[in-house]
Amino acid sequence: MTDPKQLTRRQKRLIAREERKAAQRAATAAYAQDSRAASSFGSSLQVSDWIALVFTLSVAVPGMRSDDPWIWIVCFVVSACIATLALSFQARISLVHKLTLILGTWIIFGSLSFYKYRIAEESAVAIQRMAEENSLTIRQGIIYPGDLPRPASSCAIPDDAVAVFFGRSVAWVRGAKVTIFRIRNVPIIGAEISEQGLRISPLILYDDRGQVTAQISSSKFKVEEFGRGRMVSPNNLVVYDYKGREALNVTYLNRKTIVIKGTFYLSSKAVVSITDDEVRVPGAILRGAACFQGSGDETTAFGAG
Repeated sequence: MTDPKQLTRRQKRLIAREERKAAQRAATAAYAQDSRAASSFGSSLQVSDWIALVFTLSVAVPGMRSDDPWIWIVCFVVSACIATLALSFQARISLVHKLTLILGTWIIFGSLSFYKYRIAEESAVAIQRMAEENSLTIRQGIIYPGDLPRPASSCAIPDDAVAVFFGRSVAWVRGAKVTIFRIRNVPIIGAEISEQGLRISPLILYDDRGQVTAQISSSKFKVEEFGRGRMVSPNNLVVYDYKGREALNVTYLNRKTIVIKGTFYLSSKAVVSITDDEVRVPGAILRGAACFQGSGDETTAFGAG
């Protein structure tokens, strides 16, 4: 025969197991009901819900379009408050879903506020940078000779000679004119001597599209609309191309010395490039310190092609 006490304990275990199963079924049913209510929430909106939605959007949209950060912050906060009140009075969804939707609403509007703030901050920085660049931009003028000493060089340059430094090299001449580069029989960079001293000879600066960036003649310069000029000092002119790249940097040290750097285009492929350390021309690279001495009325220091 079965012990009555043992049978009672077994019955208790069965009853407890059935109670746990019933509780699990009730929780599953409640979650499914809440999920169905949340999923059908958009399709069962009442008139008051639509009014709250319209008010929320009517306040948020002007905030998105405004450039004033205070206006769009106020608009976003008011919109989030309207959406929060509308969700708080919803009786068809549970408290957990209400809190989730309210939190999501504030996260969305907070993210929009942060995005608008970053856009406004970047725009302000860009406008300030453009204003500074425009204030420093110069379109035409004269490069005046300075009173600075000639750079140290291993070349034996006579004191009465005029010199043009480019890269680590230098060309000097006692004549009336010196052409620093002549590519395919076309003079690229040069200088001429007059009674007033050394001057940059006619120079037309092109960009990689074939557009004229700047022109220099007898130390008078003109920067075209595709370029931007900046006078670092009365004897130092820097010209930038349409991409903001440095296209020309010329320093008129004194009446007998000029230092020049830049990128000079013959065409979109044929380029003469002068940096502090090297000179690149079509088919040749000059890295060392070279000395070019001219004689006569006209001298070509470096030729290629």
